[in-house]
Amino acid sequence: MDGPRSYWQRHSFEIILVVVVFVLVAFVSERIYTRADLTAEKMFTLTDSTKRVLRNIDGIVNLKFFLSSDLPPDALPVAERIKDLLSEYEAIGGSRFRVQVIDPTNNPEAKKRAEELGIPEAQMQGVSRDELVVKKVFMGMALTYQDKSEIIPLVQNPANLEYDLTSRIIKLTRKSVPVLGIVDFSRSYDISDPENRSRFTLIKQALRDRFEVKDVKLEETLEVPEDIEALIFLQPMGLSDEAKYVLDQYLLRGGNIFAPSEAIMIGQQMQAFPALPGYDTVFKEYGLDLKKMMVLENRSNAMARFSSGMMIVQMPYPMWVRIKPAGFSKDFAPIAPLDSLVLPWSGYLSLQENLPEGLKATPILKSTQDAYAIKSPFDLNPQQDWQAQRANAAKQGTFVLGYLLSGAFPSAFPDGPPAPDEDTREERKQLIAEKLGSIAHLNESSEPGNLVVVSNGRFLEDNYLQNFQENLLFVENIADWMLENESLIGIRSRSVAARPFKVEPTEPVKNLIKFGLTIGLPLLVVLFGLLRWGLRIRRRQHVRQRYMSGG
Repeated sequence: MDGPRSYWQRHSFEIILVVVVFVLVAFVSERIYTRADLTAEKMFTLTDSTKRVLRNIDGIVNLKFFLSSDLPPDALPVAERIKDLLSEYEAIGGSRFRVQVIDPTNNPEAKKRAEELGIPEAQMQGVSRDELVVKKVFMGMALTYQDKSEIIPLVQNPANLEYDLTSRIIKLTRKSVPVLGIVDFSRSYDISDPENRSRFTLIKQALRDRFEVKDVKLEETLEVPEDIEALIFLQPMGLSDEAKYVLDQYLLRGGNIFAPSEAIMIGQQMQAFPALPGYDTVFKEYGLDLKKMMVLENRSNAMARFSSGMMIVQMPYPMWVRIKPAGFSKDFAPIAPLDSLVLPWSGYLSLQENLPEGLKATPILKSTQDAYAIKSPFDLNPQQDWQAQRANAAKQGTFVLGYLLSGAFPSAFPDGPPAPDEDTREERKQLIAEKLGSIAHLNESSEPGNLVVVSNGRFLEDNYLQNFQENLLFVENIADWMLENESLIGIRSRSVAARPFKVEPTEPVKNLIKFGLTIGLPLLVVLFGLLRWGLRIRRRQHVRQRYMSGG
């Protein structure tokens, strides 16, 4: 028998070769990172946008992930998915992005450090051994770059984590911060509200979390600050001519404006009427008309709640139009990936026959071809005969609910600044003379501008955003585009999409699918196991017979 020495001598080359192969594989795998992701939306793979951001970091971004080890059982898969995502960030970012996972459990110093950074100890609950378990744990992140820092206090939804991380990396590493202006003309519907608070608190807070935001008191100052790169209007009804002129000149100087414009005014006792004139009188001069008829969809609509006596009834409501994926323009990048938007009590938009030269109009939101429009007065009763409404509609077919106007705009005030009315207060006259008199009047654009108009101003109010979060996604994407931050659009818009049947199956087919998934798949696994077991027994018998016959 060969001794150990002779064995190593005979196989030394093979052993060295195997070791070298393992070393080379480890070396290459550290530098070439790849993975297989079979989901349609590539939910478990970083987007190209994030990869570009990571590879263009000038310096080092450090991320500290404070993660308690004693998480409830339900939170463990979430924590593992987060760590997998961070490892991919680290692999793509290389030396520019460093991750450190810190466990504050039984570590007072780490716990103190987390709290100093603004990461709180949060309560989480789960089920363990048939008992409800409530624990205080850490699951937050802190990112630092040079002398700046950003935090994610609590990671609750891994599906949104890529956007949250990449947006904060961009915010930390960019040289200059673009500024978004918000012009809010809304007031509380409740006349007993002494503060007359805005109806758009949620959208404003969400935008402040993403961007550098400034409130623009347009009527009070009659100016748009020079550092404002884009403006968002909230409920722009009742604008003075002076404010309209300031906006007109801002747009002609290359400004960007997003103007959801109200077409319908809600009254009392379930009645509604055409809205009062607002900013629509300005963009009408650019060739775009806001039609103040109400658009309805008997099929593509949202669910609405109504009180009926002592009960709350929820039902499909044709006056709340839902935009489907086919209704989002594929030629307009910010909204092309979206699949839903709800517009309650909406009008529609149409172009005039002769659009001003140098101005391009792109329809960005459309209803389905089954939509129809009715004239005022509008009955908002949810239990009316919708088929009869459609039969008596003033117009049927596809309606454009959003337009992008871009390029060279003509001035809506060709004769210069509007003169104040005779009954204008003296203080207001002085303000008008001071602000408008200092503006060098433009009759046409000195720089290309962009105006995004939606024929609904209500869809961003707090009570609608609470029920239709996809509306927030729409505005955030528009804001990113106006601020030239399109790298985030593809990340935020990616979500786990529903995959409904293209043709609704019959009831027997539904039952077949249901029982096939609940019983058929487990049965297939059992049959596969029995088949393998039988093949292994046959193989053993065959080997036994061969050796017995050879003996």
